[in-house]
Amino acid sequence: MLFKYILLLLPIMLLSQDFIVDINITDSGDDNLSYIEKIDIPLVIEEKPQEEIIWHSGSADSVQKNRYEKIIRNYLEDKYPLKVQEYKNFIQQEEEKEEARLLKEKKLQEEYEESLKKQKYIKKHTLTIDNLMWQDDLDSDLNTNTWSEADNYCQALHLVSFDNWRLPTDKELKTLLNNKQKLKYKLFKSHWSSTKYISNSRKSWVIDMSSGKKICAKKIDNFYYRCVRNF
Repeated sequence: MLFKYILLLLPIMLLSQDFIVDINITDSGDDNLSYIEKIDIPLVIEEKPQEEIIWHSGSADSVQKNRYEKIIRNYLEDKYPLKVQEYKNFIQQEEEKEEARLLKEKKLQEEYEESLKKQKYIKKHTLTIDNLMWQDDLDSDLNTNTWSEADNYCQALHLVSFDNWRLPTDKELKTLLNNKQKLKYKLFKSHWSSTKYISNSRKSWVIDMSSGKKICAKKIDNFYYRCVRNF
């Protein structure tokens, strides 16, 4: 931080009864403070009459660097308080910006990792075909039920953070049949569809998942079911 103070100042000669410091300083010509990474600042301290101790940034002589820095810092803060405070404010703002950037970067990384976990979880429990997401977990085809029970089950299903599941149409079931080799859990023979039998509201269409044939069945009958949702 010390050398960051030595800016926007004309070359000066520091004099006191205890020390003499010759500092070469570059004036940037504007109100923005900047700094040079390394500057050579010879320091002469008269600790005893007729005896001098010299220290500069490229050497390791008798005067400790922290003592040398304290002398320069105190001088600059005393003689140029406004410039020093301005630069301190600038540094603080830059540090706050960097901290905010790092926090944002950390948050984005966490969100990305969470997204990967979610995608992995979704893939484990579902199968995506075109614009449809199919239930494909241990509960798939677990039981046979009536049409109403199957329909209620899908509407109440909360799977991989989604709750907009439904019974598939007869055409959607045929699409699933054509992709059954992609399923992790086996399809059983006949499945309820949401497609109702037009001439009789007490009946609905069932798809034979081995042959693809449509079967008209009473809704009180029991068949397997597998839920689906749109993206």
